[in-house]
Amino acid sequence: MTDPFALLGLPRRPWVEPETVQDRYRARAADAHPDRPGGSAATLAALNEARFLLASHSRRLKSLAASETAETPHPFEPDWTLFARIGSIDRSAKEWNQTFNATSNPLQKAVLIARQKSLRAELLEIRNLLNQQIEYLTAATKEADRRWPETTAGTILTLAEAWTYAERWNATLDEARALLDGA
Repeated sequence: MTDPFALLGLPRRPWVEPETVQDRYRARAADAHPDRPGGSAATLAALNEARFLLASHSRRLKSLAASETAETPHPFEPDWTLFARIGSIDRSAKEWNQTFNATSNPLQKAVLIARQKSLRAELLEIRNLLNQQIEYLTAATKEADRRWPETTAGTILTLAEAWTYAERWNATLDEARALLDGA
């Protein structure tokens, strides 16, 4: 694949504002659309792939590190306690949703609504903990960007791995919230 940064006309840096990626994609995709004169499906597909790579912190950092010298990432250890809490609330939300949707008795539903409130409070607490990690990762990524190009590929890969967990955990919490809200 062509350099995704070059395709969207973005600097090859660790931090790029997500809105900037989207704005550049829209502008270039409008010109490259196959229905427009000079547009092509292949160019539009390449722009889509570039947007996909650069819109995600983890994918962008991995792409950036891959183009740098080969270096082993610094050891990264996820917060396994937070991981366990996210898995637990996810399972609880799925079980609650399944039970609530299978119940037709109004009294049982009332009891389940009390459990729903408890699960929502727990989910909010976990979300706040994850948001603290995301704030830290954002600051660390911006610091790596500030020091660019002195930032090592190993540091970039470590940040990419940390973002991979944060993004996955964030999506899991979004799904759990949807299950608790969509009853």
